Order: sequence, then C-alpha cells, then structure tokens
Amino acid sequence: GCLLLLTDGYLDQIRTGGDSLTGIALALGCATLGAFYLVLVKPYILKYGAVRMTTYTFALGFFALWFVVGGVWGVWPFFPSGKVIISDKTRGLFVVWPGPPPITFAPVGGATPQQLFPSGESFDVVITADVGHAIDPSSPTLVYDVGGGPVELPMLPKGGDTWTAAFGDLPCGALVRYHLRAATTAGIGIRHPVGAPQDSLVAVAAVSATVVLDDDLASPDGWLTAAPGDTASEGRWVHGDPIASGAQPEVDHTPDAADTCFFTGQGAAFGNIGDADVDNGTTSLTSPRLDLSGASQATVGYWRWYHNGFSQSDADEGNGPNEDVFRVFVTDDDGETWTPVETVGPAGPETGGNWFLHAFDVGSLVDLTATVRVRFVASDVGNLSIVEAAVDDIVVFRIECDAPPPQVRTNVGKRGTAPPPL
Repeated sequence: GCLLLLTDGYLDQIRTGGDSLTGIALALGCATLGAFYLVLVKPYILKYGAVRMTTYTFALGFFALWFVVGGVWGVWPFFPSGKVIISDKTRGLFVVWPGPPPITFAPVGGATPQQLFPSGESFDVVITADVGHAIDPSSPTLVYDVGGGPVELPMLPKGGDTWTAAFGDLPCGALVRYHLRAATTAGIGIRHPVGAPQDSLVAVAAVSATVVLDDDLASPDGWLTAAPGDTASEGRWVHGDPIASGAQPEVDHTPDAADTCFFTGQGAAFGNIGDADVDNGTTSLTSPRLDLSGASQATVGYWRWYHNGFSQSDADEGNGPNEDVFRVFVTDDDGETWTPVETVGPAGPETGGNWFLHAFDVGSLVDLTATVRVRFVASDVGNLSIVEAAVDDIVVFRIECDAPPPQVRTNVGKRGTAPPPL
C-alpha cells in the first residue's frame, strides 16, 4: 500500500535527504523500534507463542503506521480522488472507489434484455452521474461474451443521458454474458451489474426460447448424487449450503435466494481444507430427465465451481495440485451411453475456484430425445490433491432460430415465452 501511495503523487512530498533532521529522526526511530521489539517482545513470543504475538504485532503496527504516516507526512491510505487500496489473497491488489457508485444505469423500460435476436439487437440505457461527478463521454461501453472471449463495443449517444447498447451478430442458441461500463472524468469506473464481469447479465440468443428447466437448486428433487462406477472414498456430491474452505465456495451462485447448491463434501466450520474434499476416485451428479423431443435446437447452461490447485504438506491430504479434472457429459438414452461435453483442468484459469458459466448446444452432441440427462463428474485419482466442485443454476431452453428479426428495440419487454433471469 505504501508503494502505491508513493506512485500517486506523494513522492516529492515525503522525499528527504539523509542529512535532514526528519531523515535522522526516522532512522533513529526505526532503530529504537527494532531494539524495543527484540528486547521486550521476543520473551513474550517464547511465552505465548508466535501466532498470538504476531497477531498482536500486526494489529498494533496497523494503527501505528496509520497515525505515523498521516501525522508526519500528511499522507493517509487513500488517493486524492478518494480511491483506496484493498487486497485479495488470491487476486492481488485493487484500487477501488469506496463510496456509493457515482454513476447510475437505468435501462429504458425497466429491464435489460434476457433474449436477443441472433442477427443483433439494441437497447437503450439512461446513464447519469451524481452531483460532483461527470461522465466521460468516451467511456460508455457494452461488453459481451458468447464463450470466445469478451467483445467490447462503444455505446452510442442518443441524446441527453440516453445511450444505445448494440450487440453484433450472435450465434443462435448461445448464452450471452454481458455488462455495461462507464467512467467519470476523474477516472472512477463503474460497471452494471456492479459485480461484473464475474456477476454479469445473461441472455439467450434466439428468435424464440422456451424454458424446459430453470433450476436454482433450492431443492435436490430429481437429481442423483451417485452413479455406477463411483469410487470416491470422501467428498461425494451433497446438496445444501456449503461451508467455505480455501477450495470450496462459501455461498451458491444464485443471487437473492436460498444459499443452496450441489457441491462435493461438507466439512466442518474452521476445519482443515482437506477434511471433506474428493479423495481416491470419482463422484457423479446427474440431472433429472430433460424432454427435448421435437425441438429443432436446445441449449443447456449451468454455473460451475472447480478447484484443484492447493498443495498440502501432508501426503494423506493432497500434495499433487493441478493433476485432476472436472468432466461434464450428456446422454440421449437415459444414461446407457454418455458423450463428453467439456473437461475443466488439470490447469487453467477456471481451476482455482469462482463461479463460471458454461453452455452447450445439445443437438450438436446427441439426439434431442425425451431422455436427455447431464452428468457432472469430479475426481481425485493418482496423487492425492485438494479437489472441490460445485454446480448451480441450471437452465435448459428449446431454441427456434427461423424468423425475421425486428428493428432496433428500445423498450425491452417479453417476446413469446421469455427466458428466466440467469
């Protein structure tokens, strides 16, 4: 944090020569603190233990650093713009705006689209800045992804505070993740939704989309948590509210709903990371039957979590990171035969936790029958490792692609059978 403060215009304010009174005082102060620590604190470490004393030291150091830096130099841990520095143990340092969002997005018609015409579609958004802020007119952007990486398109001004977001051509049947982005003239960037890109808006690209299944997994009804051939000794699929570990999620993916999903093994609160992860084989989760008979096209989408990247010093818990995979299959004959859909891992950006959306065209892999199922398989084979997986928010659509598209649509409403929020 101090290094970042130095790069935000404060270097000239705190730079002093080695022969200055301030520099000498700081050097003597550091030496005094070091001697104090070695002479007076070390005996307490031996008496009370390193963990407890380290905790006390960090707590005291935090407050001391705050007031010393602020009092001596007039430097506090925020930038002139009001931004502050925060850190995440897995994703690094972030410079963020801690106040309420200075920019507000309000879709015309009250809702963003949940269904998009494959040939492209537009919708209007009112973007306003709070008092004391102004929107950078070059910043409003639509960002969307159909599975091949993000596409960024500038939004077009329509007059006043209204802007138009226009998609390019979309593959019919695809699930489209998208969000909006804008910034103030001071460089404060805001996304809609605020949690994007991880928590994006989702729409299906189709002329007509009929919901076959929309399951937020509030209930386990219809799902199977075991399959012939499963061999895992621990960490088999369970349904409930997961208890967070270094590899398992703390909450499900569904916003504003019951915190339940399917996940591999439920450990104890504050337990060891390897107490309930997948061990010694495979474990399978199978969906209910999906009736896709008569459909011309069908899409399945789901949110998944997978982590296989931790290494433990104890061989009985797992010291083989990034060696296992998470596999997804589909069947059109009620499980007699299975066709691979995707394999996650053994390494890559989606093997370290977090929720990721995946979708596939069912008809490109199997026939569209009345006995379609999807299966999720987590495994720990070979060297033991810390393996956790989770699944939530499964949606299935019958898709129609043959119809002429309309012109630009500025008031978003339902068309035919509208898909549910994803």
